[in-house]
This record gives sequence, C-alpha cells and structure tokens, in this order.
Amino acid sequence: MEGDDLICKRCGRDFGDDFEFCPYCAIELVEGIKSDRPFWRHEYFDKSIIFFYLNNYEVAIKSFNFGMRIFHSEDDYFILKSYFFSYCEEYEKAIECVDKAIEINPSYNYFQTKAEYLEYLGKIKEAKENYKQSIKICQDSMKKHHTDNYYEYTGIAKGLKKLEKYEEAITYYKKALAINNFASWNFLAIIECLEKLGKYSEALEIYDKLIIDYPDDEDYLKYREEFLEKNKKYFNR
Repeated sequence: MEGDDLICKRCGRDFGDDFEFCPYCAIELVEGIKSDRPFWRHEYFDKSIIFFYLNNYEVAIKSFNFGMRIFHSEDDYFILKSYFFSYCEEYEKAIECVDKAIEINPSYNYFQTKAEYLEYLGKIKEAKENYKQSIKICQDSMKKHHTDNYYEYTGIAKGLKKLEKYEEAITYYKKALAINNFASWNFLAIIECLEKLGKYSEALEIYDKLIIDYPDDEDYLKYREEFLEKNKKYFNR
C-alpha cells in the first residue's frame, strides 16, 4: 500500500486516487447537504468532478454548467468551464471556452491559460504568441497605473519564463517580490529560471532561505532534496 491517501476515509475503499473520499462516498456527502440552502458554486464543481471520475460525463457537465452560473461573471464561467475540459484532456474545447472569455474580457491570465492548453496540444508556436500577448497586456496596464503592479509583474515574468527569457523573467519576479515578499511561489519560479541558466548555487541559496523562513512547510525541504538529487553531478564535482 503506497499510502493512506489512496483509502477512502469514509468507507475504506481503495480507489486509487489522491482524494479524501472515494467518488461514491463523495457523491453521497454532496447530495446530503441540507436542502434549506442552495448549493454553493464550488459544491457543484466538486460534484461535477466526482461524476467525471465515475465516467458519467453528461451529468458532470450538467452539474458544472449549473454551478458556474451561480453568482459568477460570464468570463469567469467560461474560464472555469475550460478547466473542466482540461481535466478531461479535451483541450480544443477548453480553448474554445477561453476564447469566449477573452472576447468578454481580454485579461492577460486568460491568454496564458490558452497558451498552456496549446502547449498540451503541441502547438508551441501558437502558445508563444499568446504568452507574448499576455506580456503586452500587462505592459499596457502598467502605463495606466503606477502603484501596485504586482499582478502585472508576475504576468510578465511568467510570460518571459515561458518564452525562455530567464534573466528577464527573474527581474520581474523580483519586482513582484518587492511588493509581496510572502508570495513564495515567485521564489520557486526564480529557482526554476536559475536552474535553466545553470546557476545551481544561487538556486540552492533560495531553497535554504525558504526553509529558514517557512520552517513548518516540509515541501521546501523535499523540493531541495529533489533539486540536489537532480543536479548531483554539479554539486559532487
């Protein structure tokens, strides 16, 4: 047995996926929510994923469509629907949803989401064009306001990283961290860039800093060990 996460905490069934409950018990739990209040959006989303795992695709889509219409803007609805199609590995349909969202609201992160789906389809050239567009949107946004550009910095940084412009990406990740130093995922992105540049010692220093700053988070220690194992040829020289 690989771990307790593969065992349903309710019925003990081994269902072979890393969730708290097996799909059968999860449906009962979701259906058992008190009827004196409506489902919240995320509960319909959870239910749709459960039915997807039970191969009941039609019911899954129906539940998802209904849930995403509750207290949600239309562009967000299409983006969230694209996530569902991506779970099903139907990336062409996911892209169609993103395109509808972009028509409503040409947000930089929508272009990045589309680019990720295109990458899954192996359409790298088209993906890069979408990353470039996301960068342009962020740059245009920064011209309009000069206060808190955190999201623009991270958007540009991610786009540059995907375009393999790692030095430039690091610059923008650092600008984002200057605004929000608690966003540790930006440190992890910088590590990834440094690793691509062959700057392993600098990357290791950031891991050491994260372990000191977040002593209760065991993931950073695990990431550090994996990093050292992957690059042991460099550190064992």
